[in-house]
Amino acid sequence: MNFAVASILIVLIIAPGLIMSRGFFSAPFTKRILPSNPVNELISAILPSVVLHALYLVIVQNWTDYQVDFPLLGNLLFSSSNPDRIKESFSNLSTFFVPIAIYHIVLWAVAYLLGLIGRVIIRFGSLDINLAYFRFNNKWHYIFSGEITRFPDVQRPPITRIDMRVVDMLVDTADGSIIYSGILQDYSLNNNAELDSLTLSHVFRRPLTEEVNGKNDAGEEVLVQAQSQRKYKVPGALMVIPYSKVVNINLHYAALNRPGEIQIGSLPAPDLNDPDLITHGDIISDMDEGQNAR
Repeated sequence: MNFAVASILIVLIIAPGLIMSRGFFSAPFTKRILPSNPVNELISAILPSVVLHALYLVIVQNWTDYQVDFPLLGNLLFSSSNPDRIKESFSNLSTFFVPIAIYHIVLWAVAYLLGLIGRVIIRFGSLDINLAYFRFNNKWHYIFSGEITRFPDVQRPPITRIDMRVVDMLVDTADGSIIYSGILQDYSLNNNAELDSLTLSHVFRRPLTEEVNGKNDAGEEVLVQAQSQRKYKVPGALMVIPYSKVVNINLHYAALNRPGEIQIGSLPAPDLNDPDLITHGDIISDMDEGQNAR
């Protein structure tokens, strides 16, 4: 039984650090990178837990009528063999159960708030943008949100406004390589904080190559492989593509100026008749038609 009590005490001691970590990683994009290794998570929680307990105990000892009996706490934690001391320890736990419970509940609430405040300071102070040390492990958030353009070591003008993210993905399929273009709506990560899948809307597909009429060296009419220019609208509201099938991704940060015109990144509005951008023009037009229909 003493071992069980000691285990409970250890959990209570390191709980503030774990709860502070949960508060720190409570934002939508940081939830994706919660530590997946329980041992590492427990180890990383020890130091903040000790600091929080120490500060809180100073407050309790000096500004309340309660005093912590460390010898009795040690008896429970290290399983004293003295039955009288053990009985006295449990008697104290029974007598002061409510104050002890309040102590831990308040400490847990403070720990969670400190985690939230820490994340807010880092994010709103742009510490993770300017200093790699504070950067979260979710690199895909920085890429897809456009925040990567604000990194000091990225040599391009920062993007201040993004209405949508248009992606072109080269995907390996049973029918060959296909380019899927669409508006990125969401993505998921695996336990290693790497992309697991991407969710697109207003999707168009284009085979990378297709068979067209051509001539061989003898001048005979034959079917040859050529780069395809034909695009096909993919029906459905959303399309989920496993990242394991993706060869590469081309990402555009798009801002809507007016119907039928988009601005990509910090460049001037492109000509939607340009063959290289017609897919994006199709996407914007398709989206506008859907909104008008509603």
